[in-house]
Amino acid sequence: MIAKMIHYSFLLYHKDIEGFMTRLQELGVVDLRRVQREQSEEDRLIWNKVNQYNQAVRAIKMMEPETKPTFVLPRDAQPEALLEEWESLLAEKESTRQDLLRISKEVVELKPWGEFPSDIFDRVQALGLSLRFFSCSKKAFHENWKDLYPLSIISSTDKTIFFVILDDASEEILINALEIKAPDISYPEKEKELRWKEKRLSEIENRLLELTLCRELFEEAQKTLLTQIDFRVAMSSADAQAENTLLFLEGYVPEDHNEALVRFLEEESVVYSSAPASKEDPAPILLKNGRFSRLFEPISKLYSLPSYGGMDLTPFFAPFFMMMFGFCLGDAGYGLIMILAATFAKKKMPAIKDILTLVQLLGAATIVFCFFTGSVFGISLGDTETFSAWKSYFLTMDNLFPLALGVGGVQIVYGMCVKAVGRGLRFGWIHSVSTFGWILLIISTVLFYFLEKPEHSLLAFFGPLHIGFVSLACLGIFFFNSPGKNPLVNVGMGMWDSYNMATGMLGDMLSYIRLFALNLSSGILGGVFNSLAFGLSPDIPVVGFFVTLLILCIGHGINLFMSALGSLVHPMRLVFVEFYKNAGFEGAGKAYRPFKIQS
Repeated sequence: MIAKMIHYSFLLYHKDIEGFMTRLQELGVVDLRRVQREQSEEDRLIWNKVNQYNQAVRAIKMMEPETKPTFVLPRDAQPEALLEEWESLLAEKESTRQDLLRISKEVVELKPWGEFPSDIFDRVQALGLSLRFFSCSKKAFHENWKDLYPLSIISSTDKTIFFVILDDASEEILINALEIKAPDISYPEKEKELRWKEKRLSEIENRLLELTLCRELFEEAQKTLLTQIDFRVAMSSADAQAENTLLFLEGYVPEDHNEALVRFLEEESVVYSSAPASKEDPAPILLKNGRFSRLFEPISKLYSLPSYGGMDLTPFFAPFFMMMFGFCLGDAGYGLIMILAATFAKKKMPAIKDILTLVQLLGAATIVFCFFTGSVFGISLGDTETFSAWKSYFLTMDNLFPLALGVGGVQIVYGMCVKAVGRGLRFGWIHSVSTFGWILLIISTVLFYFLEKPEHSLLAFFGPLHIGFVSLACLGIFFFNSPGKNPLVNVGMGMWDSYNMATGMLGDMLSYIRLFALNLSSGILGGVFNSLAFGLSPDIPVVGFFVTLLILCIGHGINLFMSALGSLVHPMRLVFVEFYKNAGFEGAGKAYRPFKIQS
């Protein structure tokens, strides 16, 4: 259901507008007409700051500890200063981590050379000599090198020897060893630098944990900036009149909030007019559904909001969506897991309570469908000894295929009924005669076909009574599809509609085979994982049990995820394409967004 809107026009003196807009924003019920304009430099700066707060909040959510730090924020804490510190610490943390990786590598390289005086190179150079550093494998090292050159072994490992040679440049050093660049700092000094970096990183991480307490402060600052942006946009949307002395504004308010707005306007020095929004107005959309249908609004909003003059189809597709989800998943065990997981998650994530309630309903629909198929965790109950007597009551694959087509036919005809009623209420009932004609033709043909009466019976397929219904339906289809136009034009358009209906409805019906296919694949995969679990487990009492349990958990977890995803996407596709098309859905509605202080 779409909430009724009241259209308002405001005329204000230019000096009064800022105060009026501030109080109107505090009231927070009017969806003002906002004009798209080029962003100013100040707007861009505000948006950049909003994005900075948003990134900080997201980062805090990821690193927020389970137990809050004992640190207490000062009462006069400024969010901008804390945000600057947060971003600075994050940048320093990343830089310090990179330094640690580099220094750790250098420490490993310097460790074999140990500690040496910092002035050793200067002292050796003063003597006209130089130190050269080498390493080689123990197998490649020759003891006679010590006799050929002034060589000193510094350290060694199981495979490598590290040594230095005092070079006087009198002769070339010819040995089978790898010369290493002389270190510019000793191992203890580099290790000291490493410890300092590790300490600094720990200090940064501790301070960042303290600053996670700023999350609410950052969120409030972000909301304040968003409120400021909305105010600037609304102010710039005012249409200047009478040489900029008067400003004109337009907006919509839901009928339920109209009384509060009227009381507000009576206290303001503003000229205004109001009238109920017409079906052709670009009024914003506010959905008002019951407790059950409201749970399915996130699904309908994935496609598009209805136009103001159109119909909200959420209450009409909600029961079908539940049924089709249960049809696709079709396993009571998986439905039970969904219910238990959503029930547990409700305690941890109250912010998405409605979404989790929807998951519970979809899980319940899956369990209900099990009474028709008898499938629990890939096990067909009809094949078990306990429920073998019930096997004849469970649907087989031969039954599920026509059932999927039947569900499609029912939903398509149901959508046409919704379309006929909607057009009748919106444009007058004569505009829905053609659609009712198609409904009569389809339903009567199906009923008389399945009655299977003798040829000359009154109830025979294409018998006298059936021909009467078909004639009545054709009258509406061919002569009332475009009321007010030339009858010959109507007949021509009726023939075109007949062609589209014949080809389109066949394609729409065949689309519902996916319900059968998804149910079949879910059941087969569940059975395959059961066979793997009980067929591949070793014949060892304890080990065999855990192997079986592991395969069952992983296998059914994968099957549940993939099947639930398909059971969500494909019914959604059937709703948005087949049902919406046959129900005459008109979208492109704009969501109701009141001019208010962000909260």
